[in-house]
Amino acid sequence: MATGVIEHQKEYTIRRSQVSVRNSLEVTFPYDVVKAKADSLGMTVKEFIARFNVVARSSSPDGVHYTFKEKSDKTNAATGG
Repeated sequence: MATGVIEHQKEYTIRRSQVSVRNSLEVTFPYDVVKAKADSLGMTVKEFIARFNVVARSSSPDGVHYTFKEKSDKTNAATGG
């Protein structure tokens, strides 16, 4: 995928989080995006989810940019990854 080129676009519903975090919202993350990244690393989706977090970055109210970040050893130990 070329930098700056949007190849995946789909609308998702924003909903209140079911966890007890105040003012938390959730959005479904596209499976195809996770699968493509996992495939590029030679991993299954299950392996990828156990090893990576999604990082949301925003510098304006106009949108959010998501990236993946490998979990720390401490996070991996807590999640069994």
